[in-house]
Amino acid sequence: MLKMDIREEVIIKIIGQCTNQEVINISQQIKLKSVLESVMADYDVATQERSLVVSDVLEKMEMYLMIRLMDGLSPLTIENYRGDIVRFSKVVIKPINMITQMDVRRYFATFIGKVGKGTYSTKVSYIKSFFSWLASQDIIEKDPCKAIETPKIPVRISEYLTQEEMEIMYCSCKTKRDKSLIWLFYTSGVRLSELVSLDIASVDFINKSFSVIGKENKERQCHFSDRAKVLLKDYLNSRTDSDKALFVTYKFPFCRLKQRGVERDIKIIGLRSGINKNIHTHILRHSCLQYLVSHNVSMPIVQKVAGHNSILTTSLYFEINDNQVKEKYDSVF
Repeated sequence: MLKMDIREEVIIKIIGQCTNQEVINISQQIKLKSVLESVMADYDVATQERSLVVSDVLEKMEMYLMIRLMDGLSPLTIENYRGDIVRFSKVVIKPINMITQMDVRRYFATFIGKVGKGTYSTKVSYIKSFFSWLASQDIIEKDPCKAIETPKIPVRISEYLTQEEMEIMYCSCKTKRDKSLIWLFYTSGVRLSELVSLDIASVDFINKSFSVIGKENKERQCHFSDRAKVLLKDYLNSRTDSDKALFVTYKFPFCRLKQRGVERDIKIIGLRSGINKNIHTHILRHSCLQYLVSHNVSMPIVQKVAGHNSILTTSLYFEINDNQVKEKYDSVF
């Protein structure tokens, strides 16, 4: 991997500041980076000595997150990284080159018994990734996380809703918005972040499809059912606002519905339904994929619908139990 020189560091900081203040978008960032590289090629750049600096973790964090954003990491994931690195900087208050493995281990120990295994594993991976990048760029001499293992968490597919339970969920909705939202969510298999980013103009009602930008800025085509189409049109016809968002809030000024709003509404609908399962937004996506698998849709197509980068992730939905093996065996012999 190429090492980062001081010019690159300055360029990344400039772009990072523009991004934090929402001055430019991704395509403009790339253009600005090219211009700055061209202009600064004829200049010698040196860092200013600051002997009183206590911690430069946050400064290095901005450089790291700018690179990850340009690599295609979603803004939501970027903010998750930011939150954990900022939290780390408040606990381990040292210049980044003086942070030791013991410092990192003490920080991780503060979470033992306070968060679940999955959350703990994610926090470890965020910090390890940050320091690994710093070491790869020669920003630090030694990676303090190199010998620290990320906890192994058994991979399993969460609960999903049966067709009957989905009907109960539908009947538990009180508004046209909620009915169209859960059925579009369920039949398209989109992620929550993809759903709330949809505009009315992005929906092709003739072909019952729409495009989304998923993980790593990859675009994919999503499809929805006839029922979702009817419900969606009914909801849109009932609206009196002029907002471009596909789903908006109930109250004036009728702005785009955010992820937290959808999460809250799905949780309320789930409680109202009386279904004895942990109802959350992701369960609708799981239910869609599981429905496709149960109707013998091939793994590559399910992968395409889900937008999984790896077929291994999709394969988790195709777990085979002993009863399925016996049933198939008996049908052959």
